[in-house]
Amino acid sequence: MLIKGESRATNSLALQKSKNVKLKKKTSQIWKTSAMIPKAKSKATSFLALQKSKDAKLKKKTSQFQKNVQRNDEEIQRGVIYISRIPYGFFETGLTKYFSQFGELKNVMLARSKKTGASCGYAYVEFESYDVARIVAKVMDGYLTFGKIMKCECLDPWRVSPDLFKDKNIRPGNCPLVKRRASAISKVCLLITAITIPPSMY
Repeated sequence: MLIKGESRATNSLALQKSKNVKLKKKTSQIWKTSAMIPKAKSKATSFLALQKSKDAKLKKKTSQFQKNVQRNDEEIQRGVIYISRIPYGFFETGLTKYFSQFGELKNVMLARSKKTGASCGYAYVEFESYDVARIVAKVMDGYLTFGKIMKCECLDPWRVSPDLFKDKNIRPGNCPLVKRRASAISKVCLLITAITIPPSMY
């Protein structure tokens, strides 16, 4: 009876050893296959890098947007209308007289050419109140003046740049190109007089 018990114990030990060997083989195969699969960490890092580059662009855009939006309350309340298809002859004085009847004006700028100073056919009118500008834009949109149908649009506050009215004083006599031409002509005249007239005549 003792011999039979020993044989059974040895058989069970052999079976356990064989099972352990099979498990080791399976686990080694699993580890090999997992090593062949690309790691998720590298993908995550590349994805994060892409997000960082996009975030930098978004930060630039938002900073520019905030610069236009973050102004004083008075500047935000102001209303600017854009007028196009303005007939020739309807200049700054006419625009101020006509639009001042609707409310108080801050700035009036008729877009003019920097080369000749001639009218470009569109203008910007700034009112002290945004609500007044919105009403004026609705009333004047499609208004017939001097044979032309004018188009008016009220601009949102974030669309209005602080340098919008910097060229409002350009006229045909003082546009930048005319000034350059006048200074160049005066220099040429001085050179001609210096060459033609001898020094003894001065």
